[in-house]
Amino acid sequence: MNLDVTGLDEAGARRAVGKEQARQYYAENRESVDAYNAWIKKNGLPLDKYRLF
Repeated sequence: MNLDVTGLDEAGARRAVGKEQARQYYAENRESVDAYNAWIKKNGLPLDKYRLF
């Protein structure tokens, strides 16, 4: 990870690490995430009929 943590408090550091982990996850799993999103766009949410809102 290339994070500049100079001057960050603990909460800010946790947010920065979380953002970097999310970015890495998406980069590593982009194809699967995009395929799933396309499926949802085409077919809708699998259990949408059971939602109460």
